[in-house]
Amino acid sequence: FLDISMTSSNAPIYVLLAIYVLAMAIVTGIGYVQNRRNPRKNYEAAATSSVSHISTHFLAGKNMGYVILLLTTFASVHSGYTIVGVPNEAGNDGFTAIRWVGGIIIIAISMLIVYPRLRRLSVVRNYESPGDFIHDRYRSKILCALITFCLCVPQFLYLAVQIYSLGAVLSSLTNGELGFYAIIVVASILILVFEALGGMRSVAYTDAVQATVMMIVFVTVPIIIGVQYGGFVGQVVNSEQLPCKNSNTEETSGCLNYVSVSGVDEYYIRSPSTLTIVN
Repeated sequence: FLDISMTSSNAPIYVLLAIYVLAMAIVTGIGYVQNRRNPRKNYEAAATSSVSHISTHFLAGKNMGYVILLLTTFASVHSGYTIVGVPNEAGNDGFTAIRWVGGIIIIAISMLIVYPRLRRLSVVRNYESPGDFIHDRYRSKILCALITFCLCVPQFLYLAVQIYSLGAVLSSLTNGELGFYAIIVVASILILVFEALGGMRSVAYTDAVQATVMMIVFVTVPIIIGVQYGGFVGQVVNSEQLPCKNSNTEETSGCLNYVSVSGVDEYYIRSPSTLTIVN
């Protein structure tokens, strides 16, 4: 289940992981305190205004603020699949992975068009879930149940991808010392505990921490690749580290190949659908 040695060379990874989990616990504690601060005031507000107990727990009282809302949206959109799935797909399939760039632009434009109008309606009509708009518009329980099901299915798939990505990344970083299924079980328990304690605030605050970490990684990794390995062109310089022979007969993805044109050798890094020419 777990195979961790006290002399493990992965000690820095475990330290960073412990700090990260501690940060998650701290922000969840902040959300817990905020949700339960002055309970009597919350009960009175629920009885005299549109702020209900459901809104307090699942919507953070609808007052998270612009910064937290921005960070939690960023972490939700640029999530596990962005870190793990898209790079792997780009490496395996080449240029076709560029569709994700256009896809995210379409999503952003749709959000800009639809969300402001739904936001105004939710304030006026006291909506507390995405399905409230359907109920308010059509007054059909069957349609509401169908919409709820349609909302839950992609969320289930989304959550499965996130947990799988976490398990795959940590298991790979620790060279298998942390078991894949052990990571999934522990992560699932932590998710349930954090949500039960802090509600939407814990989700938003932990998302804010994750978004901060991802933005730092997005900036530092290209710099490290450029400085340490000479960028993508540096793969030619460090070709002896590639997982295949330097031969024009090899066409494995990521391999260095060459071809002679008019007596001039041109080197390129081959993937199934793209060729990067490096003279």
